[in-house]
Amino acid sequence: MRALLHSAFTIALLEYTKRNELRHPGFAIIDTPLLAYREPEGEEDDLNGTDVHQRFYEYLTAENDRQVIVLENVDPPEEIRRGEQATFFSANPHSGRYGLFPL
Repeated sequence: MRALLHSAFTIALLEYTKRNELRHPGFAIIDTPLLAYREPEGEEDDLNGTDVHQRFYEYLTAENDRQVIVLENVDPPEEIRRGEQATFFSANPHSGRYGLFPL
């Protein structure tokens, strides 16, 4: 949960600086924000069934005026991967883009 909260803070800082016309490079890089997050198992948890992974990526793709680079070990939802704003990188030359720099 700590990585997810850190990511939320990083994105909020990006949005705050943009809205208030403060200096910022205009992009954020987030490393594995969802890797350690697991959906709650008990019925007493209010977040059960909220699909945090899906909502996280939906929020990131909702705005066009910012760039957020997400480095994650788990594939994003399929509709996010197919979106025009997303570029999927992999080590597989037949799936997504092979690497950040062209060979």
